[in-house]
Amino acid sequence: MSARPCVQLFLAHAVASCTKGAPIPECLDADDRAHLARFRFERDRALATDSRVLQRWALVAAAGLPRDAAAQLRFERDANGRPQVTAPASLRHWRFSAANTAGLVGCAVSDQVVPGLDLEPVARTLAPELVAHCCSDDERIALDALPAAARPAAFHALWTRKEAYLKACGLGLSLAPRRVGFVPVADGRWQVRLDGDRRAAGDREVFDVPAGEAHVAALCLPAGLAPPPPRWVRLADADTGTD
Repeated sequence: MSARPCVQLFLAHAVASCTKGAPIPECLDADDRAHLARFRFERDRALATDSRVLQRWALVAAAGLPRDAAAQLRFERDANGRPQVTAPASLRHWRFSAANTAGLVGCAVSDQVVPGLDLEPVARTLAPELVAHCCSDDERIALDALPAAARPAAFHALWTRKEAYLKACGLGLSLAPRRVGFVPVADGRWQVRLDGDRRAAGDREVFDVPAGEAHVAALCLPAGLAPPPPRWVRLADADTGTD
């Protein structure tokens, strides 16, 4: 029997599990339903539904539990606002990072380390204020040096790397993303720097994750770990428990 990988990564195309008038998936609990009820727009509620379904499915799949165990999972937020498992007790030490964006949801899970995952769509244009907020002076110069058509994809790849790192550290919006930088190690693999210092960044690396032509994705892990290949999931199967 092969050893379980340290980190597992699950991706799914958003299918709008909870369209108008459709029942909420049975695996979601009262807290999930209260969360979904807060969304004003149906498209946002549907995307959040898909994300919640995938989180539950990813955790039980990674832990080797039967799919009907997904409905038994319970969560709370830690001091940094990051969700964590409270039940069943056997999964309390598992950590996960979920992300969603238009058309795509993802979840990275581990029983050994704290991962950070981010997903973004590749826009055709760039908002100057977003670039100024996200990028250091050197990063803006590097973006400006690219052909105009290549800048949106390059920026969003950079943005996902920064978000993945911030999520892995539980920093959220408390740290200006322009303070986070990267040094290439290999193709698609980056050492993280905080204000130019690797040790200050906690000795972490970020990996570019293949997510299709319309999206970019990044996964942050402690240095020295190999990234897992993404496992693509059909969300309809994740909720119904079929293969």
